[in-house]
Amino acid sequence: MNFLKTEFNEGLKAENMQTVSSGLPNLDVALNGGWSPGLHVIAGTPQSGKRSLLVHMAEEFVKQEYAVIIITSKESPSSILQRIMARSTFKNNPSTAIPLSKISIHLSNNPLLLKQLTNQIAPTVKYLSVVQTDKLDFQSLEERLRHQKAVHDKSIILLDMHELSTWETDKEKLVGKFTSLQRIAKRLQIVMIATFDLNTIDHENLINGHLTVAGIERHVDTFIFLNSPAEKPANVSPNSPNNCLVSLQIQKNSIGQKNIVYLTKRTDFGYFQEG
Repeated sequence: MNFLKTEFNEGLKAENMQTVSSGLPNLDVALNGGWSPGLHVIAGTPQSGKRSLLVHMAEEFVKQEYAVIIITSKESPSSILQRIMARSTFKNNPSTAIPLSKISIHLSNNPLLLKQLTNQIAPTVKYLSVVQTDKLDFQSLEERLRHQKAVHDKSIILLDMHELSTWETDKEKLVGKFTSLQRIAKRLQIVMIATFDLNTIDHENLINGHLTVAGIERHVDTFIFLNSPAEKPANVSPNSPNNCLVSLQIQKNSIGQKNIVYLTKRTDFGYFQEG
């Protein structure tokens, strides 16, 4: 199963990037048309669904023929592949879908299923690369992205790194990392989306309308706080064990705009839909 590419994909159309759709219309509106070149952060507590949303975005970007590079210290390429397969079973038939927690066992016991799902996700895997690393090297990252831009412009980078979290005790160092990433994204005019783990203090700060302790919000282009709201809008269906309502509180710094979008997260499958 470990066949996700770790080299850049070729053959995509080169064109100037404006905004890229998230595949979720209400989120696109809140983002002022979609994801634009720059650094965007999805913040939330551990296990809140940030990585699932990142993989969801990756699939949507691939549909638009963008080469997507996931740089992660948290999961292996095969683990991300299993996420995509579980999502595929849900999209094909929600009533018979295989949860992520059980997908590995099903694949091991059923070679035919493995072959079927491999064929189903082939269009996604074709344009997806996963790089597993323990630490970000900003110089190497920029060089790699410059190579990517030389091949074609339709590229997006997704970061899911342990070092990008409020567990980092040196707040100036943490701010410096986000500042460096934003500069790279701006210089290369590339969409860069990073997850950001929140500790209890920063989670409470954001719930109460305050900044994170390090003030990360001021050093990125878009800051998105992923949270389960205490109060549900009247037009949103209630939660069930596998159907969790989440809110995305979006602060877009370039235009001084704040919005909130509600999504339903199909927890077992890492799948999101509006309302």
